[in-house]
Amino acid sequence: MILSSKEILAKVEAGDISVQPQFASDQLRPFGLRVHLANTVMRMQDGGDIDLRQESPDVKYAEESIDADENPLTIAPGEFLLGSTVESFKLAGNMVARLDGRSTMARIGIMIHCTAATVDGNHDEHRSIVLEIYNHSKRTIKIPAQYPIGMLLFEEARDHVVDGTNQSQYADQAATTGANFGFRPPTYKP
Repeated sequence: MILSSKEILAKVEAGDISVQPQFASDQLRPFGLRVHLANTVMRMQDGGDIDLRQESPDVKYAEESIDADENPLTIAPGEFLLGSTVESFKLAGNMVARLDGRSTMARIGIMIHCTAATVDGNHDEHRSIVLEIYNHSKRTIKIPAQYPIGMLLFEEARDHVVDGTNQSQYADQAATTGANFGFRPPTYKP
């Protein structure tokens, strides 16, 4: 069940949802909480193929600082990069969050997640949310830092997660973080 703004507020007050640097009630929406673009992004560097059969695929990023006035995030048509939210979240063990884009951003061609809408692994510590930003439009788009880039929806499960099922490859994630291939999923054999 997705929580309403009233339920989100109650969960914040009870400590089941913790937001850093602070919870801002004016960012509540009817069924979620707005999240904002942090000041650092990472652009994937040009290079050869990325071969996921390798133990450590060669993926290089260039970190870039942005701000609200003179140096906004500039995204060319068809460009992909990583960003993160200003906010970091810690949730009770029976809760999960889901990242959703803003309709306003989608209407100009900006997508903020390619596949990773479920935010998990943040039951033991605060974690920011990495954004997978893609410009689908045919125009260059400039986005200032701190801009409301998306929304987080919260859901409550009937029970807490099973110990040992959390993956820790993104532990201590407090900013934009590139792909971490340190965790190798088990090989699936039907």
